Amino acid sequence: MQPRPLQSHTNDLSHRLVLAAGLVAATAFALVSIAANLRFGISLASTPFDRAIYGTLSIAADLMKIVLPLAVMILWRKRERIFAIAGAVFWIGAVAFSLSAAIGFAASTRGHTLASSENLIESRKAWEAKIIRIEERLDRLGTPRPANVIEADIASLLRAPGAEGCKVINGPVTREICPEVDRLRRELATSKETTRLEADLVADRQAYSAMPETTSVADPQSAALKRLTGVDEGVIRSSIALLISVLVEFGSALGFTLTILAFARPSHPTRTGTIGNRYRRKESQIAGPVTNKTSKLPFVQTPEDLVTRWALDRLDIVSSGAIQADEAFHDFCDWCHGHNLGPLTPQMFGRRFTKVHASMGGKKVRRRGRAYYLGAALPSKKVEAKPAPSQSNMLRRVSLKAEPTLAWDLACLPRAGCGRAAPRARLTACPSLPAGAHS
Repeated sequence: MQPRPLQSHTNDLSHRLVLAAGLVAATAFALVSIAANLRFGISLASTPFDRAIYGTLSIAADLMKIVLPLAVMILWRKRERIFAIAGAVFWIGAVAFSLSAAIGFAASTRGHTLASSENLIESRKAWEAKIIRIEERLDRLGTPRPANVIEADIASLLRAPGAEGCKVINGPVTREICPEVDRLRRELATSKETTRLEADLVADRQAYSAMPETTSVADPQSAALKRLTGVDEGVIRSSIALLISVLVEFGSALGFTLTILAFARPSHPTRTGTIGNRYRRKESQIAGPVTNKTSKLPFVQTPEDLVTRWALDRLDIVSSGAIQADEAFHDFCDWCHGHNLGPLTPQMFGRRFTKVHASMGGKKVRRRGRAYYLGAALPSKKVEAKPAPSQSNMLRRVSLKAEPTLAWDLACLPRAGCGRAAPRARLTACPSLPAGAHS
């Protein structure tokens, strides 16, 4: 067994990392959508019972929005067209409901944040104005002497004989002392006011510095977009809320589906009596490419290759020619028997030959209930049976190692006849299979 290439290992690792990142991002979108819609649904109700109803409805809509894309694809593959279309319509309704809830949540939260920012800006402006007024008053008052010094001067003047506290000016002493005492008293009042204002200024500055930092406008994003586009800020805010809602809702609705489809391994269904992709994969893993040097027909890997080889080997491209569908199928069966290969069913041959014939420039028409292929003709010479034992034995040997049931189909179809042969007839016509191959 050959070691795995380093580049293939690196690619697998990178695919796994991208897949994990996609699933994480889709999960984050889904959780954000569920939480936002749940909160908005609860905000619509006033009683606990109503909140429970709205919350349950929001969660159910979000879950169906995530699951329905995959369910619709599965129904479509099963050909349940009506149910698939109904599921698609239901998914559109769930996305519309979630989108409206997300828009309401984004608009309400953005409006609340905008109001809070505006209140904060107004509060900071009010504090700034108050601080400016105090500073202006302090500038007008100047820098007075300390109050205790002024009080000491007043007390010394009032101790003079005949001053009598300068209550009444009734003599030469009071006329000389009392005007000076009044001036000192005014200076004392100015000094006390200055002290109070300074204390208020310190407190206001501390309160202003403790407030949260903010910008000069409540919504700088909308303000910047308004300067760039000239659109009203209200329209810009609504557009931003819509953009956020669409991103969250479609990310949650399609995130899992896109990630799973991008990294899902393609499935190759096999059908009884055909050479399928599953056989080709196992054949290449076990025995490598099978070729026969003695046979002119290369190894046929798919039903399309089988029909293509027959068409290239047997058909003549003639613009005036026409082949009846039954004649083409019988000639195809004879050609398969001649090369010891298992033919297809009439339905499978018809579908594949229609594609091959169209690629060659032909056209399929119906005349009087029968199908004809125009633009090609069959030669008059019949196909001679030319067994190819070496290719057949090699094909059978590889098939038995890879998948016994598929080898039973490949080995028995030439012996069981053309078209839909009964499984029991093919089983009895193939006695050389090992035990357990018929299970």
